Amino acid sequence: MKKIIISLVILGAVLLAGCEEEVLPAEEILAEEQVLETETGLPDPEEELILDLPAPVIENCTHNENCTQGKLCIEGTCQILAELYELQEGCIKCRIKSVDLTTSDGDSYSLSPGQGSYTAAGALDWTILSSPSYCRGDEVFVPINILKRNYGLVFSDEVILLKEGETSKVIKHPSVKSVAFTLTVKNVEEACS
Repeated sequence: MKKIIISLVILGAVLLAGCEEEVLPAEEILAEEQVLETETGLPDPEEELILDLPAPVIENCTHNENCTQGKLCIEGTCQILAELYELQEGCIKCRIKSVDLTTSDGDSYSLSPGQGSYTAAGALDWTILSSPSYCRGDEVFVPINILKRNYGLVFSDEVILLKEGETSKVIKHPSVKSVAFTLTVKNVEEACS
């Protein structure tokens, strides 16, 4: 019985030793891959292919939620508000302090960022957003968030940009056909430091 057990152990050891793969040093593996690549002109097909593709860009948006974090739906495309301005080193930095504007409803307002109003019983709501810093003398864009809704359902939530003296395009509402609203920026007061 002892002979059988010893024979089985030896047989098992021989079988295990025969199943081992030959392990090549890393230098030999790299050399083989380079030979394969130079012979065929193609990289090793077993090598993992990593593509460096740009992140998808949402061209058209109707909601700020359509955009990735930090971006807003500005005039139909996802953008970062701060990228509207290029701050030069050493410039005097300014921000929008208040905006004087009129509406097609005949109303006049003098509002600070964060303030706004509505028309059509709240179907169209607008708010002046805080502006990023810009250099004194730069062309100033007033960011205004436009929210279109009906019975709690939001149809769109996007930002328009208006310069001093500029009137918005006619803003329509998808379900309230009588809405044809415009905003006109009359004056922009800056706070600079």
